[in-house]
Amino acid sequence: MDEDAKRFSCRLEGTPAAIGIARDRAERFLVSRATVPAAMIADALLAVSELVTNAVRHAPGPCELEVVWDGGQIHVSVSDTSRAEPRMRIALPDGSGGFGLRMLRALGGEVQTRQHAHGKTVSVYLSRATG
Repeated sequence: MDEDAKRFSCRLEGTPAAIGIARDRAERFLVSRATVPAAMIADALLAVSELVTNAVRHAPGPCELEVVWDGGQIHVSVSDTSRAEPRMRIALPDGSGGFGLRMLRALGGEVQTRQHAHGKTVSVYLSRATG
């Protein structure tokens, strides 16, 4: 990673260990940008966890994390091998699902899904106003 870079990406194996690895790498990148507010970093790490968890649960194979800091907004995206779009589900009282998309929208307001030849990319945008 270039120290002056505003963009970080890494390829992750589609295993549960990828979730912690993604959080650690994203945190190191964001903390190294001196101007990122701590509250935004915390929100971004929640988004990273949710997006990578969904990729591990619902898409076979590896995924790719990308984090971008543009000075006012953090863009977190995860590309995976599934073409299935995220959808709102009823939140289950046992905590086993249905909260992720709501949480991402609450954090960033804007969640986008883009289809591509090998799957999809789900992105969330966190701004100073929502962070």
